[in-house]
Amino acid sequence: MAISIGRGLLKLPIEQLPVFEADDLELRTNLGGCELPNPVVMAACYHQPWIIKKASKMGFGAVTLKVTKNPRKGTKPNIVRREEGFVNCVGFENAGMEKTREFLKGYEGVPVILNIAGDSIDEYCEVIEDLQDYTDMIELNISCPNIENGLYFSENPKQARELFREANNVGKKPLIVKLSRGENQEIISHAIDSEIGIVNYANTLPVKEKRLPMGFGGLSGPELYEDTIRIVKKIRKEFGEDLYIIATGGIDSGEKAYRAMESGASAISYVTGFITRGPFLAREINEYLLFRK
Repeated sequence: MAISIGRGLLKLPIEQLPVFEADDLELRTNLGGCELPNPVVMAACYHQPWIIKKASKMGFGAVTLKVTKNPRKGTKPNIVRREEGFVNCVGFENAGMEKTREFLKGYEGVPVILNIAGDSIDEYCEVIEDLQDYTDMIELNISCPNIENGLYFSENPKQARELFREANNVGKKPLIVKLSRGENQEIISHAIDSEIGIVNYANTLPVKEKRLPMGFGGLSGPELYEDTIRIVKKIRKEFGEDLYIIATGGIDSGEKAYRAMESGASAISYVTGFITRGPFLAREINEYLLFRK
């Protein structure tokens, strides 16, 4: 119900309000060679063009759009509330490569990150080759816990290394590796060896959830925050200052975003907060980051 109400409100022209403007030179962020107006990223969740267009004008420095080679349908119901967060099982619902290309051809706004999943390395590479001229960065989703037939590269580092090398061979835009929850040192090492310099920690946490049709889903929200901070610190300490890190998970305030940046994050991203805290959260975070500079 909350999501339906929120989407209803989004259909109003609220993005035209000047309160969303966040163009301050001190906020500008370099993420692996891509210049963002600020370090606040809308994380992967949405595939609907109209939501991406709206979000691109609501204070984010970049927005993330999900895509696979072929269209995919989601499951119903696909999201339930758990305390302050959600458990989702959306099944990587998206319109597919061709319709995404048509949308991106006419898109104007902040940088776009394409979050890509596939059932084979060839599928990943095909999507990269087809869409890279229409996007700013490409995020390799190797950790989505909700894809029934997808490859779990995060559980197979050797396959992940092959994916990274092939993706880097065909890709011209900065690549991001979307990590799973937990320890990812070997995966990160393979990414760096393949000349991929950006990682996103992390995806949702797989949990059992009997209210969802598949019996499980991905937990998001504040419960993940301390894990995000702990692992971001660990990644930064182990892999040094040259690696770009996007901190994702449980960030729903300016103070939490600032702490993530102080812990070693190059940028932060969220999507649950967009639902629970509303469309003004990105602006709030940017104002807090400016205040602490």
